[in-house]
Amino acid sequence: MASLVELTKELENDTIKNEDLIVCMEAYSYRVVVMAMFKAIERNYCDKRIVARLAELSKLLKDNKFLVENFIESESYKE
Repeated sequence: MASLVELTKELENDTIKNEDLIVCMEAYSYRVVVMAMFKAIERNYCDKRIVARLAELSKLLKDNKFLVENFIESESYKE
């Protein structure tokens, strides 16, 4: 398995495999978690672990104005 540093580079370059998104979503870096979360949503990728982590993150981030504004601005939810 690739290291988190390698996965982060793949995430930034949009070459990350869907299966590796969960590893990034469980990272301790807020930036990496959010990037992986958006990537999973953009790709409409889900499995039980992704759905569970998204549910957990939605509770943790529900009052984060910055995140909500950026999601709306990205228009990812319209696809």
